[in-house]
Amino acid sequence: MTPRVLLGRTVAVWLLMMLIESVHGVLRAMLLVPRVGDLPARQIGVFTGSLLILAVTYLSLGWLRLDWPRLRFVAGIVWVLLTLAFEVVFGRFVLGYPWSRLAADYNLARGGLMGLGLLVMLFAPSIAYAVATRGARSAGRRHIQPSVVHPSGPAGTLHRVDH
Repeated sequence: MTPRVLLGRTVAVWLLMMLIESVHGVLRAMLLVPRVGDLPARQIGVFTGSLLILAVTYLSLGWLRLDWPRLRFVAGIVWVLLTLAFEVVFGRFVLGYPWSRLAADYNLARGGLMGLGLLVMLFAPSIAYAVATRGARSAGRRHIQPSVVHPSGPAGTLHRVDH
């Protein structure tokens, strides 16, 4: 896969994440904020949002083909940088939040947990890959290799390699 295709797929998955996170945010505001308040709802949202990010990443692994640790780390960095830009543009210029509100989401001392969410996002490709390969190993496969190394399997799949 060319770097351009890989970047395109990485951005496409990020766009899906942002769509899901936007729906998640609307539902959080409608259902959770009235019950627990704004800050606790945002804190809970970081954990539920992190689970959503991990799920999207896991389900996208075969298409993304992040077969090497460096590719998984780069994808996580791209997602984090795009998310930070999205947070600023959308939060500041679309929703009109003041800079102090945006910064508060990242201030751990004041209960802001977005930094933790970004850490999950950064390592989501590696976490999802570890879960996927652990599942493959527990299914009886002795050694897991990406199909990029052993092209006998379908693209983006993990398969058994006997040594």
